[in-house]
Amino acid sequence: MLSATASLGLVLLWDVDSGLSEIDKFLYSTDEPVKAGALLACGIVNSGVKNDCDPALAILSEYVSHKEVLLRTGAIMGLGLAYAGSAREDIIDLLLPVLSDERASMQCIGMAAVSLGLVAISTCNAQVTESILQAMMERTEKELKDPFAKFLALGLGLAYLGKQDAVEATVAALGVVAEPLGKMACVLVEVCAYAGTGNVLKVQNLLHICSEHFETEKDNKKEKDRAQSASSSQKAEKESEKASVDASHQAVAVLGIALIAMGEEVG
Repeated sequence: MLSATASLGLVLLWDVDSGLSEIDKFLYSTDEPVKAGALLACGIVNSGVKNDCDPALAILSEYVSHKEVLLRTGAIMGLGLAYAGSAREDIIDLLLPVLSDERASMQCIGMAAVSLGLVAISTCNAQVTESILQAMMERTEKELKDPFAKFLALGLGLAYLGKQDAVEATVAALGVVAEPLGKMACVLVEVCAYAGTGNVLKVQNLLHICSEHFETEKDNKKEKDRAQSASSSQKAEKESEKASVDASHQAVAVLGIALIAMGEEVG
């Protein structure tokens, strides 16, 4: 229902006056996914549109600190899409507190990071990048394993999109972020910074990452056979350690090769 309602924003894209009139009735729905979709649709229909009345900001701002996660997420992403590329300080100031909100879920924090990255895209905005970095460093290992934690890295990468060498200090700072997010974030942020540049050295680095070997199930089985005499507790501990191996940075590296070599005739 959320996607169906949000799709109205695409159908009515840039037709702000009649579009908001069509979406308005869904904002009064008692069905939470429908209302969240309507908030997202408000952002989509206003995407890239400059309006003195700022209808998207007027509608969505009151939901940024809402207690319901779905409504809050819809409003946050709506603002990110509505003001993408604008680098507006008032939108950034509205979204930044979400990153440091201890009561916010990782879903809200991750989406706030993406929205901030969209608003400040390719600007290397220090306020945005430092806040996202701080949010990553302050999270517990359990929180960083949440699927939405990966969006923190994406938001940071968007802020450095195409900026190449300007990302070096941030990549170095990401080295202290706990795993499994730290390694993946380093790769993703660097990929965003060099997207479309055709940088051969970066492609070679990514190929090297792709060639890293992690123990497979067959390897685990062989080791189990050799260690049959080990106690059951030791076996369980080894299995849990191997299960925690995260190779998401390799997936990002594969996509990164395509992004960096994008548009290259030879590559």
